[in-house]
Amino acid sequence: MLIRREQVEVFEKTAWISFENEMVQYIQNFAPRLAAVAGEENVRKLVRTGLGRAKAYKLRLRGPMRFYLELMASLGSDFDSDPAIPWARAGLTDETVRDEMERAERLYQRLLVFNEAVSGKENEYGKQALKRILSANPGEFAASPEPLEEKTVKALELMYPQKADAAGRAALLLLVQRTREKTQRYAIKSQEGAALLTGLMFAFGHGVDTDPMYPWVMTALTDPLIIDEAGRVKRLYDRTRVYAQRVLEQLEKSASS
Repeated sequence: MLIRREQVEVFEKTAWISFENEMVQYIQNFAPRLAAVAGEENVRKLVRTGLGRAKAYKLRLRGPMRFYLELMASLGSDFDSDPAIPWARAGLTDETVRDEMERAERLYQRLLVFNEAVSGKENEYGKQALKRILSANPGEFAASPEPLEEKTVKALELMYPQKADAAGRAALLLLVQRTREKTQRYAIKSQEGAALLTGLMFAFGHGVDTDPMYPWVMTALTDPLIIDEAGRVKRLYDRTRVYAQRVLEQLEKSASS
């Protein structure tokens, strides 16, 4: 029996769609709270984008590709170019490790070290950071006479010192510099707005404004019904507080159960 190339392509496409569906369900189980907020359509967008990027890093096997998606859900969809976690891209592009399973294993070990440093026992460091976010006073930040770049870095270090230490001051400065591109894109001119956006990039990944797992960020920044900057910043601030409060409640509930 002869099998035409067209038939082979159909078989391959069907298998790929099946794998994509499986990965959508996997991410929904891997990060249920995050996936629930994002919605299935956005989870699927993350999976499709992630599988394509995994291929670009020469990850072809099931396990490494799935692990790449885990990293996107855990560290942010653009984790591979995030200045706050340079070890991730370094591990993905390490040409001295040709075997993709070994590369994935090394990345996993680096992730364990990173999580231990920034999360602490029962995610105590993460919970402390969320509490600081909820108690932050944007007015005090704006009133400080220090240059915006310097006081933003200090604010990040105070908000989440463990993650700031893991990133290093140079990475934090680069993150602040990258915020300028985004503030121009979203017509944000206030110091409070710039600092808030940098904080979100630091906490949830530097591509948080386009991350399909955090659609509320993009919605707040681009809502056509809000025509003034102050309104957009306030909406983003309010959404951030609601999200942080819900995550904190879930973490504390998980720790007590």
